[in-house]
Amino acid sequence: MARKSPLFTTLAILTLALGIGANTAIFSVVDTVLLRPLPYRDASRLVRVETRNDPLQVHNGPASYPDFMDWKASGPFKDSGIYSIGNSLVRVGTSSERLPSAAATASLFSTLGVRPLLGRLPFPEEDKSGASPVTLLTEHVWRERFGADPSVVGSSISVDGKPSVVVGVLPASFVFERNPELWTTFEQNEDLTTRQNRFLAVLARLGPGESIQQADSRLIALCSHLSAQYPNSNKGWSATRFPGRNQWPVRCGPSYWCCWARCAWCCSFVAETW
Repeated sequence: MARKSPLFTTLAILTLALGIGANTAIFSVVDTVLLRPLPYRDASRLVRVETRNDPLQVHNGPASYPDFMDWKASGPFKDSGIYSIGNSLVRVGTSSERLPSAAATASLFSTLGVRPLLGRLPFPEEDKSGASPVTLLTEHVWRERFGADPSVVGSSISVDGKPSVVVGVLPASFVFERNPELWTTFEQNEDLTTRQNRFLAVLARLGPGESIQQADSRLIALCSHLSAQYPNSNKGWSATRFPGRNQWPVRCGPSYWCCWARCAWCCSFVAETW
């Protein structure tokens, strides 16, 4: 058929070229997201902690802020932090824009071993009730929306209608789930401090020489204690940890799946019509 139809041959070659290009793009994403070491200090010691409640058929669930604080105080892990991803309305001068954002405890950045490009990271005391809000910008938003102006560190911007001081800029090497453009501290309110409100993701770092099994045993024992201490909110709730990339928060975006779909279409087109 190819000899009888030069037009078809040309279309087939172009389709194959498109498929090869999509494959190359897919490999680049897989290499960055799945194969290369995560860009964090001692990444193999990092784990994700998630809750479960078998009677309620909840698995791989989020945690509450009070439960996290109890876990952190009792020391199942060397360090740990929490975060919640959403979006925020940011106002600088007369310009407003809604950006992907995340709220996190200061301990999240120490857990990951992150160093700022400019300025500093949030202090632990800035997590406490009554502390003034602070914000971290990513290098991307700092360059694209603030013109890479170093004087932005120390300035005040409006985040969701409230003033917040920019204390630092995160480097481009810092990658995270859904790519937040700015990071803020948590607002200490009733939604955050109610033990039944489970909406936070937890990342933790194993201590030196500590195995995952040891950390798991300590975490399960602590959850059992909390269940007895707070039966109204914690009865039936436990937690476990997930090591490695299978539960890591760096995810493939829509462009990744679009490349896969494009590649599959190209292959099926050639197979059916050649």
